[in-house]
Amino acid sequence: MEPEGQTLLPASAQPKETTDRGTQCLKICGGVTVSLLVLVLLLLLRIWTAECAIESFDHHYVLPKLAEEAGVSEPFDRGTKANMDLTDLDVDLKGVWWMDGNPLTAEHLVSFASAEGEKPFPALVPVYNNLARRWTWTDDISGRIVMFYYAFDAEPDSALVFNFTNSSYAQIVPVGGVFDGFFGFDKINDDEWDRPDANYILRRIVAEDGSEG
Repeated sequence: MEPEGQTLLPASAQPKETTDRGTQCLKICGGVTVSLLVLVLLLLLRIWTAECAIESFDHHYVLPKLAEEAGVSEPFDRGTKANMDLTDLDVDLKGVWWMDGNPLTAEHLVSFASAEGEKPFPALVPVYNNLARRWTWTDDISGRIVMFYYAFDAEPDSALVFNFTNSSYAQIVPVGGVFDGFFGFDKINDDEWDRPDANYILRRIVAEDGSEG
């Protein structure tokens, strides 16, 4: 029963033009979202299947004697006195180094081949480990995404610069644009360096002569 003196009016219908406009907007947004998802999936597929500039190998073969036993060439650019020289700084980074405990679990081995520096301190030492066979990543989708990021963010001849203030400490100027400031590089002993900002220890696992570190 209607209250005395009042008339209940029927709710006005939604204008058809407004409804059509909203539906059209939803269709456009949905189409854009689907297109972006397709592009992301195609990019991930391209990253996963890419072979150009990517070389996979059994990590055991960084030890020359194991590579020789398997009849394959040494796959990593081991640092030696022939391809690097930090003698004047009394710094020895020859051989192959493992990033033990690296939170970026897709990154593993590094070589300091190409590193050269001379006194006085502070001494800048550019290291060209963006070049082939001087840095390793896990060959899975996470490792490949990191590789593709560096490929787009830095040129192959971009240097990782170490600013040695003495023979046992350096500040590292990172290559990737995602990093700001400096990273510490602190000597523990002849075969270990602390990376306090990155929360891992760099350990020599292959010596200059190819023997196990």
